[in-house]
Parts: sequence; structure tokens; C-alpha cells
Amino acid sequence: MGIQYPLCFDTTSNVDSNEFGQYVYKIASKNNPTSPLLPGTIIDAAQTLFTTTFAVFASTALFKPTSSPANGTGVRSVQEARLIVVSPIAYIVLGVLIIIAILNMSLFFYARQESMLYEEPVGLLGMSGILHKSDVNELITRLAEKPDFRGKTTEAAMKEDRLHQRRYQFDEKKKRIAELGEF
Repeated sequence: MGIQYPLCFDTTSNVDSNEFGQYVYKIASKNNPTSPLLPGTIIDAAQTLFTTTFAVFASTALFKPTSSPANGTGVRSVQEARLIVVSPIAYIVLGVLIIIAILNMSLFFYARQESMLYEEPVGLLGMSGILHKSDVNELITRLAEKPDFRGKTTEAAMKEDRLHQRRYQFDEKKKRIAELGEF
């Protein structure tokens, strides 16, 4: 980084620059005397100067003679890591891993099953599309038509007789959600 720091004032030169710039201009003037300030000429001169400067710094700083190697006596030791296996715990861990492997294989079977949804439900319209022509939709319609309905379907459903005991499932034949009693 210190290449461009040295400054000098050359009153005879028509270029006002630091020492690095002066040398770049001198090299560019030698390479192309008619127009030394062309961009290509300046780039070539700067590359030449950087290469030369790096070579000088490398030869003076990197290629210094090394001191003689130090001789001495040492002790080399190798540390051995030993693994102690407790058989009952190893068998328990092995059993758990086998169960996990079997469960992972069963996921491949369940992943192949066709979904009952034609599209992912997004928002209120997506949810209503799932319930279209289903027993759940008919139940909500019946609850909403009662005179004591206040707009809260969960509250109205809990008041109805045995509603919390009803179960619904997807009917493969009818391709809709139906109450389990219909099957």
C-alpha cells in the first residue's frame, strides 16, 4: 500500500503526480511517445511498474537466507482413544434405530396415497371448497337456520344433542366428507 505514498515535485515535468504516477508516465512515454496518455498505454505501463515493484520487494523481503535449523531432543507420544461399549445400552439404541428405520420406510407407502384435495386450501374460499356438498356444510346450514343462532357456530353446535360425539370421514365412493353413520 505504500507504493503510492512517496511524493516529489519535479518542476521540469508537465505531469503533476506522485512518484508512482511519474514513473508510470515515463514508461508510457517510452512505449508510445506520440500519445502516452491513451488508456491502453497507461494500463500497460502501470502493469509493468507493478510487476517490477513486486519483483523487487519479493527478492528483498521474501528471499532472505534462513537461519540454521535448531537441533534438539524430544519425546513423541501417541494418545490412543478407547471406546467402551455397554452391551445393554448398545442393544437399546440399536433397537430404537431399527424402529425409526422401519417407520421411515412406512412413510414411503403413505406418501404414495392420493390426496383427497384437488388443490391446497388457501384462505376461506379454499376451505369452503373442501366442505362443498358435505354433511358438515348441511349441519352448519341447519344450525344457522335455528332462531337462537347468534353467529357462533361452535357454541350452537355444542348446544345441539350429541353433536360432540359425531365423527366425519372422507367417503371414497362419493368423494366427499360424510358422517361415519352413513357408511
